Amino acid sequence: MQAVPGSRNKLIVLASSTVALVLMIMLARVAIATSPAADDYCNRVLVDGDGIAGALRWLWFEWSGRLVTGVPLYLAFALVDLPAMRWVSLALACLFALAAYQIASLLAIEARALRWPLAAFVLAALAVGLYHLLGQAVFWATGGIVYVLPLVLALLWLTPVRRIVHGALPREGAAYGFVLGLAVGNSIELVLPILAAYVALVVPSRWDSLSAVARRALGFRVAGAIVGAAVLVAAPGNYARARVTPDSFRFEPQYVVAQYLHMLDEIAMSVWPMLAIIGALAIASLLVANRVSATSTAHERPSPVREAGALALGAFASIVPVLAAPAQFAPRNGIYLLVFALVAALLPLVAYAQRARWHPFVSAAFIGLAATGTVLMSAPLAADARLSSEYRDRLLARDLTLRRIALPTQVDAVVTRIDLPVPPTLHYIELSTDLTEWINVCIAKHYGLRSIALVPSVR
Repeated sequence: MQAVPGSRNKLIVLASSTVALVLMIMLARVAIATSPAADDYCNRVLVDGDGIAGALRWLWFEWSGRLVTGVPLYLAFALVDLPAMRWVSLALACLFALAAYQIASLLAIEARALRWPLAAFVLAALAVGLYHLLGQAVFWATGGIVYVLPLVLALLWLTPVRRIVHGALPREGAAYGFVLGLAVGNSIELVLPILAAYVALVVPSRWDSLSAVARRALGFRVAGAIVGAAVLVAAPGNYARARVTPDSFRFEPQYVVAQYLHMLDEIAMSVWPMLAIIGALAIASLLVANRVSATSTAHERPSPVREAGALALGAFASIVPVLAAPAQFAPRNGIYLLVFALVAALLPLVAYAQRARWHPFVSAAFIGLAATGTVLMSAPLAADARLSSEYRDRLLARDLTLRRIALPTQVDAVVTRIDLPVPPTLHYIELSTDLTEWINVCIAKHYGLRSIALVPSVR
């Protein structure tokens, strides 16, 4: 993250980092106001009962082959008490901001001075566009580890791959590339179509011009991803989890298409601002696409339009794995679709801006847009932080009461509903009046109670 020397570039870095820091502080306030929810209790009970090794064994045989995210997930729940999981949420918010810088580095591989304003813009675009998914996919400890960590790993893998395809020599050794690929491939199945699309549609166009060292580096990175994905897919838990819900592994074309369109509709309804941002950027990129192709160095590197098309195709294919068990779909499954569609929409525009005569104004434009997004998000994020803090205070009071119960194994506890609206950035599922509901069972086990239930509402 080094700035290019020069007073103007220092001013750009200062302005960009200031805007990003202000937005990051607002996101951090929301993160530290979060509370444990739903699966957090189940994960804690699992780790307390079986240890980290036992939890990973359960994950492999009963739920998923995502060992790369499973290890930090269960480590976090083993080492951090549930009320303190907000610090994990804060760390995830920082990783989310890091992903924004990674995207800027991926896009502006040849214009280091553009990375900071682009990173500020991307962070603001993600905060505005993904606002209604942040609670589930970033701030919630379980969801954040499962979704944000693979995003960071995928960008860490893709950026050097793109740099190599553009003619640079690999900076890391083949062993590092293989291990990184292994981690990415095993992290989550939803990123695999994106990486596969880029490799299949972009790398062959440049293969003949690559050196033996570059080919070897790419080969080890891809091989690692394939091995990691194979480990992920081979886990019996994938199939055990799918059997829990109806219509899993139902592959009739009409049904699959209908479910895919339904998932797209659900994602669009949740994050329509992101679609507007992507659409506006895509139009701008299409307008400059021909000019990008006409640049003097176009023959020396892959077409930005080809790269954008590959990433867009991979993004829309990223939710295809969910079709194996469509009943388990949640809008947060579309986070990679949205993030990499944003990358695809920006790619030709950034490629042209790096060489256009008006490139000195590009940084100012990105900083201005980032500042606008930060201002737009200031009120809703501040309101969410206040409301989430109220939730947290009430849940801490409930936690203290339940911890102080004498002879808990003989107690059937009842609690009152927290009568507050749930802010969009807080992932919270209240207890049920049915003491056999899964969340009730997990919370009862966490506190050592015979059972726990919500007091029925009086109407």
